Amino acid sequence: MRSRFEPRFGDVAMIILAAIVFFAPTIDDYWVKDDLLLGNFTDGDGTELSARAVRHYLWPTTMEREQFWRPAAMLAGFGDYLIWGANPAGFHVGNVLLHALNGVLLYLLANRLTGFRSPAVGLAAGLAFVLSPINVEAVAWLLQRMVLLSATFSLLALLAWLKAAEGGGRRWRVAGLALLALALLSKEVAIVLPGVFFLIDVLYGPRGGRGGIGVALRRTLSPALLLIAYLGCRYLLWGRFDLRYAGMEPMEYARHNRVFERLPATLLHCLAPINAAIFADPWRLALRGAFALAGGAAILRAVVLLFSGQRFGRAAIVGLGLAALGLLPTLLAFFVRDDLFNARFFYLPGAAVAAVVASALWLPRRDETSGAQVGRRRMAWFVSSVWLGASAIGLVGQVQAWGDGAAQVRRTQVAILEHAAGLATDGGPVVIVAFNTPETRNGVPTIENHLDPALRPPLGRPGVRGVALLATLGIEQPVAWAEELERFHAAAGLPWSRYAYVFCEYQPPGITPAFPALAGARGEAAPTLLAPEDGLARRNTAAAPIFEFAAPAGVHHFRLAIDSNEGRSLRIGVTPGRNAERRDDRVRYDLAAGDPDQPALAGLWELSVRQRLPRPLCLVWRVEAYDASDRLLGVSAERRLVILDALPKR
Repeated sequence: MRSRFEPRFGDVAMIILAAIVFFAPTIDDYWVKDDLLLGNFTDGDGTELSARAVRHYLWPTTMEREQFWRPAAMLAGFGDYLIWGANPAGFHVGNVLLHALNGVLLYLLANRLTGFRSPAVGLAAGLAFVLSPINVEAVAWLLQRMVLLSATFSLLALLAWLKAAEGGGRRWRVAGLALLALALLSKEVAIVLPGVFFLIDVLYGPRGGRGGIGVALRRTLSPALLLIAYLGCRYLLWGRFDLRYAGMEPMEYARHNRVFERLPATLLHCLAPINAAIFADPWRLALRGAFALAGGAAILRAVVLLFSGQRFGRAAIVGLGLAALGLLPTLLAFFVRDDLFNARFFYLPGAAVAAVVASALWLPRRDETSGAQVGRRRMAWFVSSVWLGASAIGLVGQVQAWGDGAAQVRRTQVAILEHAAGLATDGGPVVIVAFNTPETRNGVPTIENHLDPALRPPLGRPGVRGVALLATLGIEQPVAWAEELERFHAAAGLPWSRYAYVFCEYQPPGITPAFPALAGARGEAAPTLLAPEDGLARRNTAAAPIFEFAAPAGVHHFRLAIDSNEGRSLRIGVTPGRNAERRDDRVRYDLAAGDPDQPALAGLWELSVRQRLPRPLCLVWRVEAYDASDRLLGVSAERRLVILDALPKR
């Protein structure tokens, strides 16, 4: 076996070029989901870069909802912000180049594992990896720099350990340990590498048999100690070795997302990664058929090689071991939908699978004749072309899906900021409450609950806050909306008059204001509204609201006019001494009192409002003043009132 790297310039250039060309459209993509938390690298108002802000992710960390310790990845993100600021293009360039580098590293690793017997093994593996649609989430989602970095350091560590196992000396093991540490500090999935190191020492070391296993165990001791030290650091931080994910315990998350029930479908989507939200059924079936053809041919060829190609057997054990072990740390959180959401977990395992399939297709048998070599190469070229062609087509669709998702975030953000600019006339803060805030588009995570950081600096502008009321919370959606809004209101400490309400639109992305422009007061005897406060949002389980207003002398009775976003209007008679209380010039009216002249309105709140609402009830109300002859004397300014369903599930 050759003991040094012998990369072909043309092969390396082809892998890099493929990654850059196919992922070039992502460079124009905007921030999505957790990327919008970019302000975490800045000071309190999001205007200045702050080294203090990044310390939260280093040591010690107080993170509880997401218990991850990935200081290397966070420092890399901080460095990117130092260079590029809030411009996502530079971050995207970095991710694409890292992905290309990982393709080259896989090219080197696959060829080393197979003894450089066929350079086409590495080329096919590298191209299949950089073109796989399953990897778009890890590359286009900027926060997943941690996935890319962890894979980079992991592949380098494997190359160093393989070199050491082949007799490269102690310095290569030291390098492997240092790279293992960097991989662990980028993402915790690298905890499986000591197991792969053991396989490498057993299969590629100079000794075999029992002695080989004993030597391999001794050589794996140092990475095992490093792993124990890493887990000890995690325990010091949180008093546990595992982690909370998305605010849930691991098993709770697995049950919530039906991880084990979905596992067969997850593996299918990983091995035949075609986004069902982008490709229609005929295309999806054809592309999955192409992946099935490549996989079937690789399996048949692998069976042949196992009986005649020692290098394939060793490479396959290491590759499949890396794939299997790589899935273990993420197993409780690993589910992939048919729109390829959550696919980032398959990034490094997918690289290992690509290396094994390429080895099966391109490695020659030991006893292969020249004629058999020609036939094998023709078959390998055909199957590889089908495999890579299906990958490229699927990749184009998945990259487009990410572009659409990022565009939805950007257009929604711009529309909300433009709307907010027309509201703040006195320079005070404005809170935008966005109903049906988008969570995903074609499988791409979009805004989710990160509207507030999207509207504040460094991505938005000062004085604008946001409350994301998500679109897909299910039957209890309005209940969750009410709770989320109450939490935000209590923390923000801003009056309800500062709140503006919008509905998010999906096609085309944008917003629709929940309320029309409000009319001002008219007439000399226009009542002055006192309560409820303009913009108030409340649950319909609460008592009926008390309407309070002031009116000058000479007014005999009033009418409360209420218009809803569903096109309904009510005009309720309010007469002091009959269904309302008057003290001096102040009138208090309880909506539950109804209208004496309209008995059907006696239970208005109970009959019309206090029930399950399919959507927020956005009400505009005003008070009209009349004299004893029912002549209109004046009309108050209009106010907003939002009612959210909070009834228990039926």
